[in-house]
Amino acid sequence: MLAKICKSGDNGGAETYGHQQPQSARGCMMRVRRANHEDKKAFVKQAEAFFAASPMSERAAFDEHGFANFYDKALESDTVAFWVVDSGDGIVGICGAMVFPLYFAPTIKIAQELFWWIEPEARGTTAGKQMMFEIEGWAEQVGADHLFMIALENDRSKTMERVYGRNGFAPIERTFTKEIRHGH
Repeated sequence: MLAKICKSGDNGGAETYGHQQPQSARGCMMRVRRANHEDKKAFVKQAEAFFAASPMSERAAFDEHGFANFYDKALESDTVAFWVVDSGDGIVGICGAMVFPLYFAPTIKIAQELFWWIEPEARGTTAGKQMMFEIEGWAEQVGADHLFMIALENDRSKTMERVYGRNGFAPIERTFTKEIRHGH
């Protein structure tokens, strides 16, 4: 039986499963679905918003043309998948994942989330959780042995740590970055 879909925290502790669709704060249904070529313009716009909110934006400029090319190639790939949250009025969230062999043990397949973004006004719904279920379902479908999810180092990192922990994920490492200054 599918759980009632309500604003997060108001669903009696129920989980969302399968192809349930989240509701917006206004109570309108939002649809989580695989991205397609018609979504490109809105997807790129959402990717730019995600990038602007990420710490990486302090180190690099968003490359709209480059990301649009990546989007086109990803839609044709068997190793990358993209999803959107469609509010009916437009795209309010995106996520993406890829699958690859673990370099230390190539018989093990890793699925890794690449990005996961929901517009602030669409947060507080089950859309984020539904996107995570979509990534996890896809990972299982492509034969992945493990799923890696990422949490940006920002003001939401503790929240994401709790979300992942509640959903069976355990931390295994942290990522650090340093700019390489060529010619110095």
